Amino acid sequence: GLITPAGPITEAQLETVLSNVKKLGLNAHYSSSVLDRVGYFAGSEAQRISELYQAFENPNVKAILCARGGYGTTTLLDKLNYARIARHPKQLIGMSDITALLHALHKYAQTPVYHGIVGISDLTPYTLECFGKIFFEQNSNLELKSFDFNSDDALYQPYVITHGKAEGALTGGNLSLLASLVGTPYDTDWTDKLVFLEDVNEAPYAIDRMLTQLWLGGKFKGVRGLILGVFAGCEARDENSFRLRETITRKLQPLDIPTVYGFSFGHISNQATFPIGAQAVFDTERFSLNILRR
Repeated sequence: GLITPAGPITEAQLETVLSNVKKLGLNAHYSSSVLDRVGYFAGSEAQRISELYQAFENPNVKAILCARGGYGTTTLLDKLNYARIARHPKQLIGMSDITALLHALHKYAQTPVYHGIVGISDLTPYTLECFGKIFFEQNSNLELKSFDFNSDDALYQPYVITHGKAEGALTGGNLSLLASLVGTPYDTDWTDKLVFLEDVNEAPYAIDRMLTQLWLGGKFKGVRGLILGVFAGCEARDENSFRLRETITRKLQPLDIPTVYGFSFGHISNQATFPIGAQAVFDTERFSLNILRR
């Protein structure tokens, strides 16, 4: 089931989404409102909510894929009937602005949610492999290894901030969205969790500000480990600025928990899929995430 709960898509983007669904070996169902646009939203709040309910309640739909991110899911959270959604629990996949919807549905509708692709994502062989492991394989334990970008771009070069191994339930997503949920009913508890974070096109000072907000809000207390994705477009543009690596190391190293930067997820090609709430073990030496299916 294809939905657009945030930003709008064009007809060309819809064709890309439909092509990607075929590459996944799946069939697409979507409502007539999928191409609607109201300003920077994919339709009115009522339209986007109706589209969401239709996807959950359609008996032919087995999973739901958000066509894109953009902006808009936070405007829906206090208007959704979570009990109605919970009567038809289905897997929902998305990233970026969809982060807020993932956490709200996981918390209040107990429906399975996954931080991974959106419909317009670039389905590279690595992305398809990770998607297939999560959704189509029945193994009790699944190992996800980060993609080797082998890039000269510093933002794509992985490194360990604090060495170690940690186990916990997975939670996380887009840093900007997670920071925006602090103090709302849709914020989630990070205690004993493995937290994954990513962002795009934010200056290092903005990353610093959001990490500081989370720190002051007590979000990092009790966190077992931190997995940072590729923060594409987040390098300093001002020669007097701290570099991104300096910024996140200075903020996160004092936590003294296993922490890495550069795992392959985020606003990039070659994206891993993370099931939110799943128990997992992260090893900084292997740069691998072992998802435990118990």
